[in-house]
Amino acid sequence: MTKSRLDGADGLRAFACFLVVFHHISHQSSVPGVGPGPDWLVPFVSNGGYGVVIFFVLSGFLLGRPFWVALDAGDRYPSIRTYLLRRFARITPGFLVALTGSLIIALLYGQTTASPDTALRFFLGATYLSAFVPFAIFPVEVNGPLWSISYEVWAYLFMPLAFLLIFATPTVRSKTVGRWALWLAVILAAVLLHIAYMHFVPKPDRPDFLLEEFTLRRLGDGWAQRFSVFGMFAIFAIGVLAAAIQFQCSEFKGMWADVVALACLTVAIWICFDFGRPGNPTATMDGVFGLPYNQFPLFPALVGGFLATAPSSRFVGSLLDIQPMRYLSTISFGIYIYHMPLLFIVSHALFGPDQIAQTDADIAMMTGILLAATIAVAHLSWHRLEKPAIEWARQLERRKPREGARKEAF
Repeated sequence: MTKSRLDGADGLRAFACFLVVFHHISHQSSVPGVGPGPDWLVPFVSNGGYGVVIFFVLSGFLLGRPFWVALDAGDRYPSIRTYLLRRFARITPGFLVALTGSLIIALLYGQTTASPDTALRFFLGATYLSAFVPFAIFPVEVNGPLWSISYEVWAYLFMPLAFLLIFATPTVRSKTVGRWALWLAVILAAVLLHIAYMHFVPKPDRPDFLLEEFTLRRLGDGWAQRFSVFGMFAIFAIGVLAAAIQFQCSEFKGMWADVVALACLTVAIWICFDFGRPGNPTATMDGVFGLPYNQFPLFPALVGGFLATAPSSRFVGSLLDIQPMRYLSTISFGIYIYHMPLLFIVSHALFGPDQIAQTDADIAMMTGILLAATIAVAHLSWHRLEKPAIEWARQLERRKPREGARKEAF
């Protein structure tokens, strides 16, 4: 295991990213009321949610680890200023560019109108409040994947608040088992809050797309029946717990970790592609207690199990983190936030408005152009926008705070 990174995380992130990309390609190549396109795309029809779950578990794993390290060392609560600054620099610049660019594309191609409704959705998305407003869950047309950013940002905020409880409880923070038990209670609390939110918060009627035109705005009304910031945080929190397990196992390296990591990854992939029923994906939107996403809590636990053990493995983690996967992981955020409007433009240019790819050759051509364009845009975004923003944040971190601001927020 290297000191600079956790083996297996890069490869898993790249895998999740392309699950989402090919999920959207499969939908663009499907005929409503008839079925999916070619056989090789069928397994991707229902697995986009699995990619999102991986992203949330992975984010919790990576962001939660410094808190567990501080607890184990008996250090003070990590700097919230630094934490929030890093999260802002990593997410906001690219997200706002993708959000604004998608709105411009939607307006130019007639997918939305310049109206107060459109402006409000955009505002709610830009301020990360869209997760609480059904019609704005998808803040712009033509870029559905942006829905998850608001939910993830709220998970970023919930996590340090939950850790505050552990840091403020001396009898718990000094014992590993006590910390883990309290974090399990955090996950349970998130589940209960999700159930309460789904039960008590009023929601619009589910849209019937057999009777009305499909738009992301209307789709948000349907998603409001099952998605909440608390449910998505429960998934995120499983990744945080995986980080605690990985930290305790970090001193031990051996084939046992290869066996466990490979088993978790194998079962997760089996679920993801539904190999038990080839050609007939059965993934649903709901897990236990109606929590999003698919196969909760089994699938997030398998992802967490892989992340907890892969850094201690002799082969599995490093094999997954080969150089191409590490590169794709580096630009994965850009791939995620830009691929959908690029898919819209490519499909529109090749086949015309409201048309789909009709043949395997058409789909292959569309896929090749999309992947090349997406990787190029994501590469440019990383080097010209995202990385400079991260470096800017690091420069701010090095500045000494004013005397009155030396004490951390918590």
